[in-house]
Amino acid sequence: MPWKQLLALCFALAATTFAQQRAMWHHASSPYRAIFEIQMPGNHPKAGVLLQVPTSGLGSDEGDDVFCFDDRGKQLSRMSIGAGLNNQAIVIAEPTKDSKRIYAYFGSKSPAPSANMLQPLICEVRTLPEGEAKNWTELEQLLKKSKSIAKIPVTKISEVSNLADSRERFAMIYTGLHHSKQPRKVWLFIATDDCGYLFVNGKTIIERNGVNSVWNSLRGENRKEVDFQPGIHEIKLVAANFEKDFAVALGQAHVQGNKVVKTSFFEGAEFILSGKTSLTLVEGKGKTSPVPAFWYKHVSYMAMGNDFLNEIECGTYSEQEADWTFGDGVVLKGAKINRVVCGLDTLSVKATIKRATASGQISFPAAAPAKTLNINNQTDYEYYGGLLINQGIKDVDDVKALALQLRYFARKDCHPSQIPVAKAILAAKRTTNELRDEALICLARSASVSEPKLAEEAFDRLLRGAGNKEARIAYLGEAIEFAVFCLRDYQLAEKWLRQHGRTLKKGSKTLANFNMDIALQSGNIKEAAGYFTELLEGKRLGETQREAAVRGKSLQQEALLALNVGRIIEAHEKLSQWAIEAPMDRGNGSFSLTRAKYFRKRGWLDGALGELDGAILADPLLPNLPDVEFEKAKIYEQAGNKEKAKELYKKIAVEYPNHPAAEEASTKRW
Repeated sequence: MPWKQLLALCFALAATTFAQQRAMWHHASSPYRAIFEIQMPGNHPKAGVLLQVPTSGLGSDEGDDVFCFDDRGKQLSRMSIGAGLNNQAIVIAEPTKDSKRIYAYFGSKSPAPSANMLQPLICEVRTLPEGEAKNWTELEQLLKKSKSIAKIPVTKISEVSNLADSRERFAMIYTGLHHSKQPRKVWLFIATDDCGYLFVNGKTIIERNGVNSVWNSLRGENRKEVDFQPGIHEIKLVAANFEKDFAVALGQAHVQGNKVVKTSFFEGAEFILSGKTSLTLVEGKGKTSPVPAFWYKHVSYMAMGNDFLNEIECGTYSEQEADWTFGDGVVLKGAKINRVVCGLDTLSVKATIKRATASGQISFPAAAPAKTLNINNQTDYEYYGGLLINQGIKDVDDVKALALQLRYFARKDCHPSQIPVAKAILAAKRTTNELRDEALICLARSASVSEPKLAEEAFDRLLRGAGNKEARIAYLGEAIEFAVFCLRDYQLAEKWLRQHGRTLKKGSKTLANFNMDIALQSGNIKEAAGYFTELLEGKRLGETQREAAVRGKSLQQEALLALNVGRIIEAHEKLSQWAIEAPMDRGNGSFSLTRAKYFRKRGWLDGALGELDGAILADPLLPNLPDVEFEKAKIYEQAGNKEKAKELYKKIAVEYPNHPAAEEASTKRW
């Protein structure tokens, strides 16, 4: 290689190494700094460049302790704007002519010197206390009691949603500077939903009072001609939203005579705007210092009726692992984490690395993330479900969020993840009776196999607390079925029936069904036959029986369809209807066969066998005996009793060779 090329290569390597070296720390008392690359200058010499410093509670949220230096170590003039979105402080800095980057130091808790600079166009979102605001005087009084949510740099006055969070009652205040280089007269108009007020240089220009629709203001109906003399003019637009839809815009009307011929936004170059920067790095004073300053972003969302679940991603700028503690009680660990938040309420968060803790909040603007997941899509449902399971609910005490999470998992009948969520709801201090009952029935259903004692306690509480007669009977039916076919505890079933079945009239079909189950499963065939006879009363006439048979067949198909698609609770409801409307099917094996399939789906395998054995015991010559024995073989196979399963499969293949089940049975090895 020629020596000139070698020398050039050495210089290039040296330059690269130098660029990669850590820059000198310019402000000794600040523990953190954010480094920004300058992308574009402002449109006025005094506009500076905009810095959105991720203070994350480690420094002043208002930006008062942000000190700015250029890449040569020169301290720069700067001015604080205030607390912005995403736990950032908004600051304007005035770079030197050759500056390529700016170092923003924060966390010293010392006030930084403030320079007189020109503020860019800012939208401040504020709370709006309850009260009437029929005019500016009344709105001004409410605003004096309001709180700032965030200040947001914008390039125009035009918005159709809350930029900061999801509350419906709020105020947005736009403040900006218009630089007029020559005399000009401009027709300004405002379009708002609900009220809006325009001020120029502190004087009221346009008032739009009360609750309004934006549609009657888009053509410049609320306009006034403004005489802009050369110089800088302060423009302020206040818009308030009392409920539901929101819109605000500042426009320019082009008028001929008294007629508006054209409208356009009053934006962009009409206002003084600061230059643009991009954040490249956040670091601590020492090379290994913990820097828990964090970012977050909204990844996707999922609608569940009128409620929403939101996937967020959080991470530390330093890419160091942190402990994340959220305001709803969720605790996670990692340099970057994903989780699902139930609802749209603003959520507090802390990120801790060693002894350094950053704090802030996560808000959910009305504008939804671009990515939408469908709760009815199995892949999407399992993805959100996995995130919810991984983040856990050990310390979650937000009842509203817990209720939404319970309903999410309850979309899949008897989902085991309902158990810890239901427990958390029942342990919460503020739980409504309605939510308590919802948690109890979910707990009773989902814990029946894995934690049967817990399910028994849930049923017991549910039966003792249910105030509604119809609800109590429905719960009683599930409880007795659980006691008889899951626990195989007939005494418990009789106790519940004795304590909570008093409202059932003697001769009731529901009561007869409960008693028949208990009697047949406990081996009392004679007593069970008596209850069966009681069920058949009133169903002996041919026409009535024919109608009952048709209805029974229909309910059987509906129950089987529900089971096939995993709607277990719906299948149970159809079976309960079937037992009442076509009781003769309790004696021909068709009801017992479908019911056993339901029990097998629930994991109540002993109960499923008991149901089929009871049907055979009541009538050894069942017309569907091959189907019953084939179902028994499947139950034994699921239970791990291979010998019993093989024995039955062989019997079906040999003794019923022409039956549809014989072919499948013959494929089983015995």
